[in-house]
Amino acid sequence: MNLPLSPLRHTVKEILACALHDLFPGVILLGGGVDQVLFYYDFISGSQLPHPKELQVIEDRMRQLIFEDLPIKQLEMMRENAATFLNHLGLTERAQTALDESRNIVSLIEIGPFRDPCPPPYLEKTGECKHFHLFGIETLGGGVCRIKGTAFHTKSELKIYLKRHRVAEKSDAEHVGPKRGYFLPFDGEWIYLEKGEELIHRFSEFWRKRHLEEGYTLLKPLEGSPLKQFHLSFLSRSSHKKIASMGPDGDLATACYKENQELFDLIISSLQFFEEAFKIFAFDTQVLCYEQEGGPMAALLEKSNFCFERKKPSAEGAKLVFQTSDGYGRDTPLSIIQLGEGVFHRTCFIAWKPWIAQCIQRGDKD
Repeated sequence: MNLPLSPLRHTVKEILACALHDLFPGVILLGGGVDQVLFYYDFISGSQLPHPKELQVIEDRMRQLIFEDLPIKQLEMMRENAATFLNHLGLTERAQTALDESRNIVSLIEIGPFRDPCPPPYLEKTGECKHFHLFGIETLGGGVCRIKGTAFHTKSELKIYLKRHRVAEKSDAEHVGPKRGYFLPFDGEWIYLEKGEELIHRFSEFWRKRHLEEGYTLLKPLEGSPLKQFHLSFLSRSSHKKIASMGPDGDLATACYKENQELFDLIISSLQFFEEAFKIFAFDTQVLCYEQEGGPMAALLEKSNFCFERKKPSAEGAKLVFQTSDGYGRDTPLSIIQLGEGVFHRTCFIAWKPWIAQCIQRGDKD
């Protein structure tokens, strides 16, 4: 029986927050989250950054809370009441988080005397969270620290993943990219060096050539303008049927269509575009199709012998998402096709970072 991991990791994340609150008087809790393999929690420790050796102290406190097998409860409060309550507990930043909620009712998790804004689901007792691992304390700038970890339901699952994690770390772009001369990390961002710039040039030249072949008019975004906002506002004034632009953080191509055949041609040319890009840059990809039953994209994927996974359409409408997995097992979206009312949007490079990270991870030699 495969038990879902998200409730477990949300719970361990909150046990971590509880341990931080217990161990470090004056700590400012900022909140955390989970993804496909990890959980994390951000905080400001106060007058000085925690020493890496304190990670063991934090883990010991977490294991003590787990050993006590404390009941975990969900409290629901009106947004303003939750903020007042958290302020009273001295959790000012978390009070602001509650106040910023869009919903009127806020969910708090209760572990012993500790409270924190956290929507369910989570587990019923701390004793259910025995198999976890903390990876380290990172500094994010501005005095903010982050602790990452992972958790599984069984010891064997955790052991298997930690082995995979150790292998993935050896090719992790964040670690090897600076050593290989691709970029320098700065305040959570990457400053690209010569090899990184060369990769971006390869991507952009491929992108430019293909769009010109498909009859797009290439536009240059206004300096300092968000790429997507510029595009959509420009489209209404443009007489061009197909326009595309690339900025410092990604690209967007837009085309108008009236007939189904025009839409089919756009989707087919995009599938060919992406297939060629992923083949050139040696990426293994998965295709997710968010579309109502009987929609045109799934039919064309089947006709083109693409393997894909059907998903329920999102509020954003019908779209195809092309994604790859990193060494840790996390899915990373690379490219998107999205349909609007008579308008087709195609984004090949959602952002440079995941493409470059994948090239570094796979040992790009060019």
